[in-house]
Amino acid sequence: MLKYFLLSFFLFYFQIAFNQNNTILEFDKTTHNFGQIKESLGSVKTVFKFKNISKKPICIERIYAGCGCTTTKYTMDTVFPGKSGVVEAVYSTINSIGSFNKYLIVFINDTSNKGIYLYLTGQVFRGEKIIEEKYTQSIGKLKFKSNHVAFNILKNKEIKTDTLWFYNSSKNKLKIEFSNVPHWIDINPKKINIKSTFEKFVLVTYDASKRNDWGLNFDKFTMKTTDDTLANKDIYVSAQIEEDFSNFSDEQLNNAPIAYFKITEYDFGEVKEGTSIFYRFELRNEGKSDLIVRKTTTSCGCTISNVDKTTLKPGENCFVSVSFNTGGRVGEQHKTITILTNDPKRSNITLSLTGTIR
Repeated sequence: MLKYFLLSFFLFYFQIAFNQNNTILEFDKTTHNFGQIKESLGSVKTVFKFKNISKKPICIERIYAGCGCTTTKYTMDTVFPGKSGVVEAVYSTINSIGSFNKYLIVFINDTSNKGIYLYLTGQVFRGEKIIEEKYTQSIGKLKFKSNHVAFNILKNKEIKTDTLWFYNSSKNKLKIEFSNVPHWIDINPKKINIKSTFEKFVLVTYDASKRNDWGLNFDKFTMKTTDDTLANKDIYVSAQIEEDFSNFSDEQLNNAPIAYFKITEYDFGEVKEGTSIFYRFELRNEGKSDLIVRKTTTSCGCTISNVDKTTLKPGENCFVSVSFNTGGRVGEQHKTITILTNDPKRSNITLSLTGTIR
């Protein structure tokens, strides 16, 4: 009886949490049940449709998947009031025998929204899989499950390992070695031979402390092969590197820096195409220790940002200067600038430029 009471309580709690966080995007569903699915499918997909029911433009900044078995795609463009978008979720059934209940957290460019939860449920049972179902991406005569290794979120001192699988569809043995690998990525083994119609994998290890960067990072290295159709193949790696505040004591949190922007959105109104937009956002440290601006990134190459000071003492101010080149653009615009700091409560802050180009 107690078990069912607790289950009902948690379901009620999460429903309330969802309703509180979902006054901006209205989803057609928040849970998708795949039912019983074969492991041999490799992956299953569903689409969550949403509508912007607020009065301001919204864009999805990122989606956090509760496990590496789930990958996502989503509407990248700004979703204006009354317009719709989608979140596509793909769940990998490989080595996932049994029931599952996974979640996604959708983060949008609204600081009052703590994330919208979406859920994937179902049950995976065994089934044989043929090679063509497992390896759907062909690059020359090598087939891949994917030539992109996505580590999702990594803490700044974390080391994580994933696998890169491939299959030799040619009639000959292939020799493989890796080159141009960044020093924060390790491939094991670095050289490998693979017989005709055989499958193999290498381990890809990412050391975030050696990457020494913040935010979303992309890397590329080369797989050199004796494939006579396409010898060199590009392999991609991505990771969202975030600072780890999990071990902070109450005292450290109380004495931490606080990043404060009085204004986080600038509306430049209606301008003529070709006009250069410039604005300075003022940042103030309202905390008790030094505030460090780790990095600034923009949503497109048309926007440039620069901060005039990267370390702010308590009470100090600085400016984040943003310029937007409107050349070749028309209609409603929404450009974002992401500020990464060492504020444990707001390490990721989004600034916005909005307006119309005629």
